[in-house]
Amino acid sequence: MPGQTPSFNGLRGDESIEELRDIVAQMMKTMNHMLRHLSSKNITEVGGWFVDNTELVSKDGDVGMSTDDTGSDPVRFFAGGVDKETAPWKVRQNGVMEAIGAIIGSASSGMRVVINSTGLHAYDENGVERITIGTTPAKGAKALIFRDSTGAEQTVMTHDTESVDGASRTGQYITAHGAYILLGNDGDVRIQASDGKGFRAVSGTPELNDGFGWKVIATQDEVDTKATAGASTSSNGAQSLNGGIPIGTSLATSSGGSVTWNGISFGAHSHTQN
Repeated sequence: MPGQTPSFNGLRGDESIEELRDIVAQMMKTMNHMLRHLSSKNITEVGGWFVDNTELVSKDGDVGMSTDDTGSDPVRFFAGGVDKETAPWKVRQNGVMEAIGAIIGSASSGMRVVINSTGLHAYDENGVERITIGTTPAKGAKALIFRDSTGAEQTVMTHDTESVDGASRTGQYITAHGAYILLGNDGDVRIQASDGKGFRAVSGTPELNDGFGWKVIATQDEVDTKATAGASTSSNGAQSLNGGIPIGTSLATSSGGSVTWNGISFGAHSHTQN
């Protein structure tokens, strides 16, 4: 019977030549029959692996390989699921690997790259995460983060909504050490330090904040217009000022005499401003 190991009766020790010949003939017949019908369907388990016509799978069915040619690009290796088409790790006939996660690392240090549902994470030889590409709960969006040797964030690039420059603003942020660059969804650009000083271009108008509020930066045309403005002339008539001493006051001189105070006189004059 298929799947059963053949057995033979033992020899008595006093068989005749004819009996031995019959015994050998029966053994050959049985073995020939087994060899002719030996195929994968007769062998169902090898070392904890199940075999059928197209697959070799583990007892649990969640790891295996396949020769099934159904579909345009069938799965050849799979792991993590009993259905090779939906298994979280698989390699198709064209050689392309599909996986929901991976860890590629050094065997002698903490250096590794981890790919999972939150993105790509790169660690240095001390096991400190230095680069993150993906979703970060702290940022609330997809981000590119660079960290120092302690794991502290140094530069972050993310599309987010933050309260900056007096209002909630959405756009592409690049932040580092308290300063930020914002390429806003509204088309404005802002570059500010942690103390508020910086530059912004709002609706196309450039402004500068030196710590005492925003001031519009003059354009070249505005500077040229100011520099070539027409001359301005002001005139004043003759004037006499008493200098705080009533006119006609008698003043003593250093020689012992006296003089009469007549004030300070200014002649008529004009001033031209270019």
